[in-house]
Amino acid sequence: MFELNESFGGKINKQSLSEQTADQLRAEIQRQKLTVGSELPGEIKIAESLGVSRSVVREALRVLAAEGMIELRNGKKPIVSHMNSEVIGRFLSHGLASAQITTQEVSEYRILVESALARLAALRRNDSQIVEMKQCVEEMAENQRDLEKFADADLKLHLIIAQAANNTIFNVLQESASNLIHDGITHGNNANADFIKPSEVVEMHRAIVAAIEAGDPTEAEAAMKRSFQYFVTAEDFKL
Repeated sequence: MFELNESFGGKINKQSLSEQTADQLRAEIQRQKLTVGSELPGEIKIAESLGVSRSVVREALRVLAAEGMIELRNGKKPIVSHMNSEVIGRFLSHGLASAQITTQEVSEYRILVESALARLAALRRNDSQIVEMKQCVEEMAENQRDLEKFADADLKLHLIIAQAANNTIFNVLQESASNLIHDGITHGNNANADFIKPSEVVEMHRAIVAAIEAGDPTEAEAAMKRSFQYFVTAEDFKL
């Protein structure tokens, strides 16, 4: 439960009231180590504690909600929310669309992170996740002539592998980067359409899943790297 105490007290300056209020609330949520579902005080109590208007508090709460820190509920007090990968995802998508992130950087991120995820997944996956992975591979196999559906199944497989790695940070990052990953898959398929064979891509992904199912982290990592190297030449990508 969010507590209004001396550390939270003090008046807010007149400049950027809503931003300063948001800063105070953000810092106090973190200082008190509030967990998901913990309630914040109502608008009136926060306004009284900080000496600002309810409209300023309302705007500050909207800022925190947009950041994914809290959830606003009609007629109820705000609560601390689950981490929201969509918030980070919007920034990453904007970065790619505005040329602040390049497809090369997406490729570098993927081969480094996803190879590690395959290794962890081989050590931590459960049986239901293996079933889901195999289903994704079969969806890829069934949609070799439809590159959009092929890419959808490919992305789904990689996200399940991230979940199987059982690392919250990696999982949130992968979910956040899902649009970039999907774009990267689509770009790779289209840019290399003259020489790639979807059937070979399917078999490479089947090998990844087989290594994860076998609990072989070294082979799972190697198989993931091979799947990326299929799309890039030594001149294009060196790691």
